[in-house]
Amino acid sequence: MKRVSGVLLFFSLNVFSVQAQKIFDLSGIVRDLRSAPLVRASVYLLNTNNGAITDENGLFVIKNIREGRYLMQVSAIGYATTELNITVTGSAENHISVTLHGEVKQLDAA
Repeated sequence: MKRVSGVLLFFSLNVFSVQAQKIFDLSGIVRDLRSAPLVRASVYLLNTNNGAITDENGLFVIKNIREGRYLMQVSAIGYATTELNITVTGSAENHISVTLHGEVKQLDAA
C-alpha cells in the first residue's frame, strides 16, 4: 500500500510541475541594413525543435516557448547568419528586431 501511495504522489507532483511551466510566444521582425523586411528568413532557437520563417513583412512568430535563455540563429540567402542570446520571460515583451548584414563572398581565381 505504501508503494502505491508513493507512486500516486510522484505522478501528482509531476502533473503540478508540468502545469507550472510558463509557455510564451516569441515574435519579431528581420530586416536588412536599409530597414527593408527580409522575406523567408529562417529563425531558429538552437538545440530545440522551435523555429519559424518570416512572412512578406519580415515578421515571425515562434509559438509555445518555455521561459528561459536561448541561442537564436537568423539566416537568409545572401546575408550573413546571425546568432543572438535571448531570454524569453513573462515580465517583458517577447518581441525581437534583427538586422542582417549582406554576406560578401569572394571566389578563388582558377
